[in-house]
Amino acid sequence: MSQRPPEVQRELRSRRTRRQASPPPRRPRERRLSGATAATIVGAIALCVLVTWRRDKGEREYYRVSMEACRAQLQERLDRAGFLPPRVYRQPNGWPRSLPQHFIDSAGRLLVDRLPQPVLVAYSQLIRQFLRSHGHYVILLEGKRLTLEWWSGGKVERVWGEQQRLIEELSEQTFSRPPRLP
Repeated sequence: MSQRPPEVQRELRSRRTRRQASPPPRRPRERRLSGATAATIVGAIALCVLVTWRRDKGEREYYRVSMEACRAQLQERLDRAGFLPPRVYRQPNGWPRSLPQHFIDSAGRLLVDRLPQPVLVAYSQLIRQFLRSHGHYVILLEGKRLTLEWWSGGKVERVWGEQQRLIEELSEQTFSRPPRLP
């Protein structure tokens, strides 16, 4: 076995330590493969987010168009008769979700002038969203004008419950029996 000169031995030792300290260089094929994998994963995630966003937007638009048709019908009947109609009729296009899920009751319609403005007249069913908060489209009455707005689910339940409580109190005061006279 031949003895190597000390300079060569030092060089070999320094190469070994450099090799151990740094990872082995990647081959070009491995680099291309890992880059393509990363690009595919990022693209798939972006595509999923885009498809989900489009689904949420389409769902909200479908309900907005449905509730806007109800609002227009109610506004036309309010302008013609001067008071809210007892119910919302099915639209000619026959959409199954075109009617509001909840509509103000008869006592509420009679007492609408005494309720604090704006009055929540009707709201759609809960519209579930993946990238946004869940909510409802609501029809509000301010004076003699109906408007359509988007509200979160919690706000709708809170305002509707408070309004129903006020309607019950006002109806007890307004429609109570007269006192009995001797």
